[in-house]
Amino acid sequence: MTTVRRVAHNETSEGVSPIGSTAVAARTRRAARNPAYAREWEAQATAREIAWQLVKFRMDKGLTQQELAALARTSHSQISRLESGQHLPSVATLGKIAAALHLRLSITLSAWDEVAAD
Repeated sequence: MTTVRRVAHNETSEGVSPIGSTAVAARTRRAARNPAYAREWEAQATAREIAWQLVKFRMDKGLTQQELAALARTSHSQISRLESGQHLPSVATLGKIAAALHLRLSITLSAWDEVAAD
């Protein structure tokens, strides 16, 4: 009998796949082999960051996607798409979601060299 140890979410942020490789390691290998994949991964960084923040703030408020959609006067599918990290919302949509979560929307622009220093 094989014993499987489940990793609690708070133990690692990398996530282990069923075959034993972390998602980060698999992504790194794929990016090294495929420059187009690496470019697309980088291009989606903003969408992933927005998704992470939306999920965090929604869960902090104890809301489901359906409840947030109703408060933001948008569809559940819109919230789901945004939280997937594969779609960029409009500023208007972000504003509606921020208001529904009682958050202030802040958009910051900075020079690339300042971003790299962070």
